[in-house]
Amino acid sequence: DRFPFDHLTCQMEFGSWAFSGKYIRLAKADGVGFSVGGSDTAGQSYNEFSFLPRDPIQCRIRVYPPYPSSPDEDWPVLLYNVTVRRAWQPYVRGYLTVQTILNVVGFSAFWLPPACGERMGLSIS
Repeated sequence: DRFPFDHLTCQMEFGSWAFSGKYIRLAKADGVGFSVGGSDTAGQSYNEFSFLPRDPIQCRIRVYPPYPSSPDEDWPVLLYNVTVRRAWQPYVRGYLTVQTILNVVGFSAFWLPPACGERMGLSIS
């Protein structure tokens, strides 16, 4: 919609395919389900995307119902919604500025007087 000024949300689902909730019961870490930071490359050290200022990560537990063949085994998973903001500065520098300069150079042929022989050569090449 608003590229490159948009927000992107990625939903991730973590759970076990081999072991049901009878053997593995997933829980949120520290009651929240995530931690941001703690190393040099964690958090907002990358320039292309950055976390939103408020609530960038949401975590919830979802329990899928058991299969009819084993009614006492449900399937818990952790669902994460991570929302990031795209950095718009590289797109403005890389695309919009270049397009503006090329348009100015393209229309510069019309600023030359019509009797000038270089006008045709500038607009062709």
